[in-house]
Amino acid sequence: MHAFGSGRGYTTFRYSGIRLDDTSIAPDGRTHVHVDVTNTGDRAGTEVVQLHVTDNHASVSLPRIRLRGVAKRRVAAGERVTVSFPVVAARDLTLVDERLRTVVEPGTFDLTIGSASDRPHQRISLTVS
Repeated sequence: MHAFGSGRGYTTFRYSGIRLDDTSIAPDGRTHVHVDVTNTGDRAGTEVVQLHVTDNHASVSLPRIRLRGVAKRRVAAGERVTVSFPVVAARDLTLVDERLRTVVEPGTFDLTIGSASDRPHQRISLTVS
């Protein structure tokens, strides 16, 4: 079995410089996460960049990681591009609690960006308070 996004290409990519516009947001807040993707190969290629979220303090059981964004970018050989994802708490950080309400709980969330669900390249924490 292969992880989502495990396809291969004809070039290689390096991920670096992950950053958030805001490292802490309210339960109804939003921010953006950005990462630089560099084509380190000698030919152009297309990279599918994925954003996964892990809730570190959920009050109910959740999947270990949840896919929350996908961006497909064509990158020339040697070129660096910045890929950005909006993170909207009410959309990306919710869970269904024990009373069957959809809520955003306070706590820390790991935002992971990579080329496949089993190949995280960059990770950063976001706090909801």
